[in-house]
Amino acid sequence: MEKEVATNPGAGGSDGASSTSPVREQGLEEVLADDTVLIIGGGPVGMMTATVLAFYGIKSVVLERNFTTTW
Repeated sequence: MEKEVATNPGAGGSDGASSTSPVREQGLEEVLADDTVLIIGGGPVGMMTATVLAFYGIKSVVLERNFTTTW
C-alpha cells in the first residue's frame, strides 16, 4: 500500500498541474533525518557551507544539478 503525499502547489513556482515526480516514479525518494541539512548547489558557497557544517559535526547533503563543476 502506497501512502499519499500532500503537495504544496505554491512551493517552487509550481502550478500544481503535475502531482508525480520522476524521482517518485523511479522509486528513488529518500527521507533525510531531521538533523540533516540539505544544501542546494555544489558551487563554492554550497561546498563551504557543507565544510563548515561538518566541522561542527552537523550532517549535510549537497545536491548539484551538473555531473562535474567547472573549477
